[in-house]
Amino acid sequence: MVPAAQAEDQTQSQSQSGPTRAELENIIVIGTRAGDRTALDTPVPVDVLGGNELRASGAVAGEVGQALSVLAPSFNFPRQSNSGTSDLVRAGQLRGMSPDQMLVLVNGRRRHTSAIVNTETKIGRGTAAVDFNNLPLNALQRVEVLRDGAGALYGSDAIAGVINLVLDDSLGFESNIAYGQHWTDLKPIGDDINDGETFTLDAKYGWQLADDGFAIAGAAYRNRNGTNRAGFDQ
Repeated sequence: MVPAAQAEDQTQSQSQSGPTRAELENIIVIGTRAGDRTALDTPVPVDVLGGNELRASGAVAGEVGQALSVLAPSFNFPRQSNSGTSDLVRAGQLRGMSPDQMLVLVNGRRRHTSAIVNTETKIGRGTAAVDFNNLPLNALQRVEVLRDGAGALYGSDAIAGVINLVLDDSLGFESNIAYGQHWTDLKPIGDDINDGETFTLDAKYGWQLADDGFAIAGAAYRNRNGTNRAGFDQ
């Protein structure tokens, strides 16, 4: 027979040597249309869009705002016309709210708005939006989209959410060339229409400064011709 005290000690030693609970790392949700881009270690969902994913989005003429509208369902980048000088700066929207209620950061710091106030547009009238297309698409390492209000942390200009543009810090030279056009087949009622030729060239170069410094220089050139589909009505 085994004494009761000895049996109790054996039971405690066995329980102490049992398997311990493993600590999980960051959990990533893999969806049906977009994987490895939603982090759950934050109280609200954050979409993380990689630079290669942005460049492969098929954005027209390499526009940053157009790429975001393709990949981020909560981001809207409408194209407006007949709005005077506001045509030069397209206003982006997050969750359908006003452009000035969406905070834009670059490497975690606030991005300044444009000097053009939208006075004749249907979307964002009376606001000065951030010019997303002022940054070359190839200069971005990733984009983080907070799809929820963050007014308690950033103020009233983050009611719709926050977009953080993280610049690329890779070394060396990189360039991209893209060309495209609109093509419409009107046979047998008319001739085919080919117009709207678009040519895009962008380049960047990154180099290291001292031991922990870094600098990057990038530029983009875009030329787009007009498009006319008035047909027999013109």
